[in-house]
Amino acid sequence: MPRPGAAGNGAFSEVTQYCGALGGKGSASAAAGDNWLMLLGRGLGEPLVLRVPFEEPGSTEWRRWMLYFIQQKAWKIGLICALLLCVMSWRPAVNAQANVSARVLWYGIFTMGKRTEINDPNSPTGKRYLASTQGPRTNSAAIPARQLSFGVGYVFAGPRRGTPVNVKHVYRFPAGGMPDTGSGVRTTYEENFSLDVGQTGHIGWSFSNEYPQQIVPGAWVFEVWVDGRRLIEQQFTVGP
Repeated sequence: MPRPGAAGNGAFSEVTQYCGALGGKGSASAAAGDNWLMLLGRGLGEPLVLRVPFEEPGSTEWRRWMLYFIQQKAWKIGLICALLLCVMSWRPAVNAQANVSARVLWYGIFTMGKRTEINDPNSPTGKRYLASTQGPRTNSAAIPARQLSFGVGYVFAGPRRGTPVNVKHVYRFPAGGMPDTGSGVRTTYEENFSLDVGQTGHIGWSFSNEYPQQIVPGAWVFEVWVDGRRLIEQQFTVGP
């Protein structure tokens, strides 16, 4: 039988010498009629084809070679499989972000339920709220300049319900900006968080318990961004 090519010769010699040390017929002097096992795979530093002589499956040489393979080679295959799993699990997440869309449920003045106040030095008012909301019966972009809450309710749609989505809310204040408790005047405010596909969310602003100078009249714009894409843009006019 022809000798294996140069690419497979090193692996051939390594395995057959091991089997030969055990005294089996898997040594390099095995008869030309022995069977051949073709193992295909790209290991780390391994040849594409590894040829190993042995007798019929289930023979002593077969079991010895498989033991050798598990002890000496299997960790490389395990590492490759782990890397492939990481890539496969990461790619759907990226694709899920790219395929997400948003649907507006309501916009206008909403009723705020029980709320939790959170100190936020990045906010112009120095705080923000977590609260449940009840949207308006009729949508409206005209907002009276008084102590109330207004915004947009929405829901994400995508290929897999429950997939977490990285969300950015952007608030653009009227010309002249919003008085900032720390830095004078702000023209925008951003916040980042995660929301699942199929879960309802809202972007909103509350004038409740704010100073009169922070109830700024003019054009307000609320934006919802995902993966560098602006999915929602809603303008409100705050006035008398």
